[in-house]
Amino acid sequence: MITIILPVYNVYPYLNQCLESIFAQTYKNIQLIIVNDGSTDKSSTIINKYIQFQKNNKILNDVIYIKQKNSGLSAARNAAIPYIKGKLTWFIDSDDLLSNKQSIEKVMCVFSKYPQMSILFFNVDNLFETSKDIWNKKIRRENKYYNQFQIKNINEFLKEVLPTAPVWAYVVK
Repeated sequence: MITIILPVYNVYPYLNQCLESIFAQTYKNIQLIIVNDGSTDKSSTIINKYIQFQKNNKILNDVIYIKQKNSGLSAARNAAIPYIKGKLTWFIDSDDLLSNKQSIEKVMCVFSKYPQMSILFFNVDNLFETSKDIWNKKIRRENKYYNQFQIKNINEFLKEVLPTAPVWAYVVK
């Protein structure tokens, strides 16, 4: 199982596409933990729609919904940690989306092929909102680690890679 932690704070314009991209994954052994960090927009309406959809259809393995007073992004992520059931954890931001329906399946295959691996760090596209469309302009986020397969020990990773990597750009065992 993989656990996705999804902090939510006032992301109504993006949240539907984000959740749709998670529910559409071909890999279904997913625990999704949604943490509503005190949203004041219509984010909770969208979350409730997907919670009801999950109850009716059992698409994912498990969905947990946590509501809390606004405490910030890190506190929202940390609130989910005690509920993690998966062997892998992916912190996805609620204004992000998985552009490929096999994204999680591919992640699981890499961890299966390299069982000694603790962290998978991968490439991302930054998508920017314009007045016409949400997420339509892509800019590849590049650095020297994205375009090559490397296995690093933890000290190398912490020193070289982690300072350049946002939390949503890797999956952790």
